[in-house]
Amino acid sequence: MTEPLQSLTLVLGVLDECACRAELDQRHASWERAFAASPGLHTACVAVLPSSAGAMTALLLEFSFEGELSAFAATLFALAGDELNALLVHCEGRRSLASARDLTAFLRSEARRSVALGEPRRDARLGPRSWLWAVRDAVRSLAWSRRQSAPPISADELEAQRSAVGLQEWQSGVPLLHASLLLPEPAARDRVKRALRDVEWASAPPGRFLLVGQRLLFLAYPAERALLYSERASQAACLALARVWANTCGFPALPWLGRARRERRLQDYLLDYRVPVAAWFNGAASSARA
Repeated sequence: MTEPLQSLTLVLGVLDECACRAELDQRHASWERAFAASPGLHTACVAVLPSSAGAMTALLLEFSFEGELSAFAATLFALAGDELNALLVHCEGRRSLASARDLTAFLRSEARRSVALGEPRRDARLGPRSWLWAVRDAVRSLAWSRRQSAPPISADELEAQRSAVGLQEWQSGVPLLHASLLLPEPAARDRVKRALRDVEWASAPPGRFLLVGQRLLFLAYPAERALLYSERASQAACLALARVWANTCGFPALPWLGRARRERRLQDYLLDYRVPVAAWFNGAASSARA
C-alpha cells in the first residue's frame, strides 16, 4: 500500500541573517547527505529569504515525503537534528529541540498552508458553461493588465539577485524559489487569494504558492533546468500566473502584448526574482539522472 504524500512548509523569522547564512554555508553538505539518506523523501529545500521593505529576513524549510509526520520527524532528527538546532538558535524564539517528539510538535505548530499549481482538474469544464469561463477570464485579464503596479526594484538590486543565484541557474533539478512582495495597497492580498484559487485549476508544471505576511513565495522542483521550467510554466499558465503576480511589486505590465511577448515577460519575472537555495533534494531530478 502506497503511503500518503505530504507537503510541509515552514517560514521562520531570522534574527541574525549573517550567522544563519554562515551556519548554512558550513553545514549545507550535511543537510544534503541527510536528505539523500531519508527514506520516502521526495523533495527538500532550505533557503534564507533576504529582508526587504515590509518583510524581515526569514528561513524557509520545505519538505514533501511519504508516510506519517512523526516518522519523518524521527528520521530528520536522527540525521540532521544538530544541523536544525544550529539554525533555530538564529531564528525567532531561539528554540532548541531535544527529541524527535519535540521536532514533531514544532513542525505541526509552524507548518504553513500552501496552494498547489498544476493540480489535476476536478471537472472537465465542458458544455454550455465553457463560454462563460472564457468571458470571465477575458474580463479578469483586462482588469489586471490595466492595474497600476508598483515600480520594480532598482537595477543594482536586481543584478545582485541574479548574481546571488549564480551557477544554480544552469544546474538541473535545483529548486526554483521565487520571492515577491505584495503591492502596498489593502486590496492586493484579497486579489491574490482569489487568483490563487484559480491557479489550482491551471494545467501547468507543478509548483506551490505560499503567502506569508507581505511576501508571496513560489517553489517548484523541476527535473530540468530552471530556464526550461519557467518557459513551460509561462506558456501553459500565463494568464493564471499573471493574475497572481500582478498584485506584486516589480511585475511587468502586460497590456495588449502578443502572446509570445507576454510569456517571455512572465518568464523573465520568474527568473529575475529567484532566491538561491542553500541545501536541497529533488527526487525527480535524481531519478532522471539515474
